[in-house]
Amino acid sequence: MATKDSLYQQNDASLWNEIRIGNKQALGILYGRYFDSLFSYGLMYTKKTETVEDCIQDLFISIFENKSIKPVCYVQAYLLRSLRNRILADINNNITEELKEQAFDLAIEEDVLQHIFPHDDESLYLSKKMMNAFHSLNENQKNILYLRYVKELSYNEIAEILDINPQSAQNTLSRTLIKLRDIVKKI
Repeated sequence: MATKDSLYQQNDASLWNEIRIGNKQALGILYGRYFDSLFSYGLMYTKKTETVEDCIQDLFISIFENKSIKPVCYVQAYLLRSLRNRILADINNNITEELKEQAFDLAIEEDVLQHIFPHDDESLYLSKKMMNAFHSLNENQKNILYLRYVKELSYNEIAEILDINPQSAQNTLSRTLIKLRDIVKKI
């Protein structure tokens, strides 16, 4: 097992292998490295912060306790997909009317936009057009935009998270961008 200081220098795949042999410190480092990213991603599926935190903790506990866990190429993508699956399972176990509110929603108030573009009416107008266009997309389209442009993930990582092949991820993003352009032109 690697020392704590050397663990901080290791890449995700090396930390993953350390976790596979039972290194709790490697688990803690990976947890610290990805908690914020996982938390913000989890909030796309539920606004209940406690649920997201519980699912993240459960995910890391199950990773550590799983003695037959396999090697992973894209650790971040694996964690994001696993968290999504846990949250969706939790939502399915607690089916309520709020299920329709679980979709990712980019909520930026008009006064925030005016603060961002205080003297630029054209930019403010374009931002509002983009927000309206974004809100007209379905959940899958919003997700793929979020993963590609906010999280800056590769098509391989997106494919692993969404459980599709990389070409499908690329095609879906391309179709989403075309749809977004068409909507903006009509507005």
